[in-house]
Amino acid sequence: MARLDVPTFEDPAIRRQLQAAWSASQGSSIAWDTIRMTSDILTTVIQLFSQVSFLPIVISMVQCKGRIVRLPSIGAATTTDDDYLRMQGYKHLVDNPIHRKEVVAGSLGEHLAKRTLFFTDL
Repeated sequence: MARLDVPTFEDPAIRRQLQAAWSASQGSSIAWDTIRMTSDILTTVIQLFSQVSFLPIVISMVQCKGRIVRLPSIGAATTTDDDYLRMQGYKHLVDNPIHRKEVVAGSLGEHLAKRTLFFTDL
């Protein structure tokens, strides 16, 4: 994607080909989508069950203690891998049409290609 000029990148036929190639490279297929959907449904059912069963416990604790009980906080996964973060930034940079024009107009493509091995493998 990084090596395409702006008119080619904005061509709807090319966009469809890129999206099809991107989906195929990520293992997207009918079978994989079915497995993912089934997994999502099971995850939702388990979460719903755990929340419904947890609610009476919280209510009874609040009634017994006569004070508000703090619920556990929700965490999020993060990464500090500079290569991964840089690659995600580059991916969004070349995929967004507005930023892509800046990359092409400012001749930043060559600079980005030198900064990472990912673009040289395309």
